[in-house]
Amino acid sequence: MEMTPENQMFVKLLTSFSRRHDLNPIASMLLPGLFRKASAETDIELLEFTRRSLKIAELSNYLAGRARVLAETDKAKELWEEDLQEGVA
Repeated sequence: MEMTPENQMFVKLLTSFSRRHDLNPIASMLLPGLFRKASAETDIELLEFTRRSLKIAELSNYLAGRARVLAETDKAKELWEEDLQEGVA
């Protein structure tokens, strides 16, 4: 992914979100997809949706909870392992 100014801001906002909710690395890895999907489903532009998630406690807590639940799935753990292996190669 090209690191456009928009992508840089997205990463910065997701980093803040992850830290605020003390998410583990697997849950944090899932945030971009989770936020893109939620943005599309709500028809709210991605950066605006991401900013709102940092301001609206109910939305923020819901998304963090979803990331935690998804991080416990076998598929998420497999993706994490694959990502680690790619980093070693």
